Amino acid sequence: MNITKDDLTEMIEQQATEDVENRLTELLPQGQGESYQKVRMAYQALQNTIEFKQFKQSFIEFHNRALTNNLLSQLGKIPDMIKEAGDNYEAF
Repeated sequence: MNITKDDLTEMIEQQATEDVENRLTELLPQGQGESYQKVRMAYQALQNTIEFKQFKQSFIEFHNRALTNNLLSQLGKIPDMIKEAGDNYEAF
């Protein structure tokens, strides 16, 4: 399977979007009753504002960069891992 740069970029963007949406959803209280319903309704109203959409997009972009940096950091370790594996192989 060949993964292109565009594929990888899209996967990271999808993961960042899912992570942010999950984090925001986790903020909502779970349960029944009027007070829970009020919070959920207020959150839904907030989601429809331009400010919330800008905040969410900024949060996604921030998380996207963090995921990308983490991936690049992990990929940067591959040459050392290959060298270490080769050194270990020669030890046998």
